[in-house]
Parts: sequence; C-alpha cells; structure tokens
Amino acid sequence: MSSRASWCKPCREELVAVRELERKWAGKNIAFMYVSFDTAIAGRKKASVYEKLATHPNYLLSKTKNSSCVKEFNIRTIPRYMLIGKDGTIINDNAPTPSDPKLQRPIDSNLP
Repeated sequence: MSSRASWCKPCREELVAVRELERKWAGKNIAFMYVSFDTAIAGRKKASVYEKLATHPNYLLSKTKNSSCVKEFNIRTIPRYMLIGKDGTIINDNAPTPSDPKLQRPIDSNLP
C-alpha cells in the first residue's frame, strides 16, 4: 500500500519505481494499492488520471487527521509504504520506498 498525495513531489517521483515493480512482478500474486491523503478531490482525480492510477485500487482517505488508519499506523508523513499479506497480516508497516533495493527481499520472501 502506498500513501500519497497529488501535491507531494516525493510521492509522485516514487511512482516511477512503483511502475517498475509492477512490471517486474506482473502475473505474480501481488497487488498494488494507493491511498491518497489529498484534501482536494479534484487534485486527486487529476493526479490519478495523469499517473494512470485509475486502473488500480486507488482510494481517498477522508478526514485524514481523525482517521483510524492514520492513528493505528502512526502515519505522520507521506509517502508511506506498507506491505500487507494476502491474509491481511501486516508484513511491514513502514516499508522501504519502491526505489530502495531493500524492498525486494520482503516482497520476494512473502510471494507464494
């Protein structure tokens, strides 16, 4: 899962690396999900189209400051990356960025 916002430059820059990961693991038992922290719906929609996220699970987290998700995972900054197993188990709630080679090991070791 990737937490991001349309106005967040590092979030948008990491999408290049995410695309590479998506190509690398295409056809494997893995899904990429995006959660937006945008407060302006129009900005999120525009960025989703531009970044071609409309074909992926892509959600807007409303009321970010009071969100149970933000509180439970202590999300203070974005971008934030999490690895979640198929059964819903949290593998890493503060995973390396998609451009970091250290991300490959936990993904590979959790793919069937």
